[in-house]
Amino acid sequence: MDKNGEHLYFAGLLAKCIQGVSSEEEIVRLKKYMDENPQVSEILVDLSEANLLDQDLEELGKIDLAQQWANFEERGATKASPRKRVSTLIIWLSASAAILIATFSLFLNRQIESHTSIIPDHQFGYKNDVTPGHAGAILTLADGRVVELGATNQQGMVIDTNMIHISNGSVEFRNQANANEYKANRIHTPKGGTFQTILADGTKIWLNANSEIEFPSQFSANERRIKLLSGEAFFEVAKNKQKPFIVETQGYAVHVTGTAFNINNYENNIVKTLLTEGKVDVIGKQARASLFPGQAVVNKGESLQTETADINEALSWRDGFFYFDGKTLPEILGEVSRWYDVSLDYQISLDQTTYMGGAKRSNTLGTICKMLTDMSQYAFEINGKKLIVKKNKGGKMK
Repeated sequence: MDKNGEHLYFAGLLAKCIQGVSSEEEIVRLKKYMDENPQVSEILVDLSEANLLDQDLEELGKIDLAQQWANFEERGATKASPRKRVSTLIIWLSASAAILIATFSLFLNRQIESHTSIIPDHQFGYKNDVTPGHAGAILTLADGRVVELGATNQQGMVIDTNMIHISNGSVEFRNQANANEYKANRIHTPKGGTFQTILADGTKIWLNANSEIEFPSQFSANERRIKLLSGEAFFEVAKNKQKPFIVETQGYAVHVTGTAFNINNYENNIVKTLLTEGKVDVIGKQARASLFPGQAVVNKGESLQTETADINEALSWRDGFFYFDGKTLPEILGEVSRWYDVSLDYQISLDQTTYMGGAKRSNTLGTICKMLTDMSQYAFEINGKKLIVKKNKGGKMK
C-alpha cells in the first residue's frame, strides 16, 4: 500500500471508530499505526504553518497526539475494563480524530488537486509556462472510502473482489446485478484533470476538468439513473430499451435508452445538451424537448431552446482538442483556465467577438496564449498560475 493509500486506510478506521462500528482488532491496528507514524501530528503542524488550514484548524493542529494516546492508555490501564477502553477511545476520537480525517483529506487533496505544473518558458518570452492537464480524479465510494484515480501504479488495480477495476485512465464498475437501494459513488475531476468511467451496464462517461458525477455501483431493475452534479461530461450509453438511462442535472433530466451526447453544466442555471448519436428527451419542470444528432438544447430560465449544433463541439474536448468555433474570448479562456488550472486576471474589458479554430489540449499554456494573441486584439502574461489578459498593442485588430 502506498503512503497516500495508507493514510486514507487509517483515516477510514478513524471514521469507523467515530461511528462506533470498529472492532477491537481495528482499534489495536490504528493505535499501532499512530505509534509508528509520529508524522501524523506533524502534518497538522506543517499545514497550519503553511497557512493551508483555516484559523480554527491551526489551533487544533497543535494537539499533541502522542500525549493524547499516552493519557488514554494510562487512564484505560488503571480505571477501565477492555470494553470500557473501547468506549473511551471512541469518545476521544469523536473530539480529535475527526480533525485528523479532515486534515488527511486536505493534505491529500492538495497533493492531487493540481494536475498541472509551472515550467520555464524558453520560447515565447513569458515569465513562465504551465503544463497541460492529464488524467486524474477522486473516487468516493458509497461506504466512504476515497481512492485517487490516475496514479501511475494503478494499472490492473481491483477493489471489492474484482467488482471495480482501475487503470491509469479509467475506472470500471462490473457488478451488473440489480440493486434495491441507491448507494451513491462520486467521481470528481479537479481543474487540470479528466477521467473516464465505465458503469456497471457498460455505459462510458468522460469527465472534463472540474466536473463531478454521482452514480450507483448497481442500477435498479427499472432504470439507470445518475447525476451530473457539475461541469461537463460526454456519455456513450449502453443500449437497453427496457431500462432507460437518466441523467439529472440542475432541474433537468436527459432520458435515453442508448445513444451518445454531451452535457455542459459549468455555468450556473445554464445547461447545454448536445446530441451526437441516437435520440434523447430533455425534460424540465415546465418544458420538454427531443433532440436528434447535430442538435443541442439550452435552458433559458425554465424554458428549453433547441438549436443546430456542430457535433465536433462535443467530441473535441473528449478527443483532446479545444474547440473555438463560435465562442467568445471569455468562453475560450474559461476552458483554458479549467484545463491549465490558472486564475484569470482581466486588465481590460473583453468584447464579444467570436472566433474560429481550435488547438490540441496537449500544448502548454504558452502555446495557447501565443495563438490567442495572434488571432485577437489581446495579449497575455503568465505569472505563476495567473493568466493576465491585456491589450495587444502590436497584434491583430478585430
